[in-house]
Amino acid sequence: MTGGPKLLVSTERGKEKRVARDLMDALYPHDRGVKLELIEGGIVVYSSLSHDHLIGLLQQYPVRGLLRVRRVLASAEGSLEAVVDELLAQAARLGVKLRSVEARTGGLIDRHMLEELIALRAGQLNLTGRNGVRARTVLVQRDEGNWLLLLAV
Repeated sequence: MTGGPKLLVSTERGKEKRVARDLMDALYPHDRGVKLELIEGGIVVYSSLSHDHLIGLLQQYPVRGLLRVRRVLASAEGSLEAVVDELLAQAARLGVKLRSVEARTGGLIDRHMLEELIALRAGQLNLTGRNGVRARTVLVQRDEGNWLLLLAV
């Protein structure tokens, strides 16, 4: 059974398919339910395995073209404002403090607008602080008015 999104893997643009094949070679023998979703400049890994187990496998079986691996801490689907609120509510439940948040939108919406919305809502929930983590959000459009938003560190 496939779990939720666990990793956000950054790749060179245009290399996503090749990296995805190599990722499947490394992960499938350990999780037959692993799924990959290609996004511009990266791949979202869905798995029932833990973050640590997946990262350990990628250290054991290096994947060429893989630029960076981030842990997905929270994810939400729905309307834009609803996904921001749900994502930050999940972060609050986990006790995550944010120093800064970089938004990747793939050109679907203005990334600065999304960063400002996240910063505003995070401030209202008291999730910001100097000792917080530098996080990245990735926005993926599911269909008209429906979005997936990931929070990764």
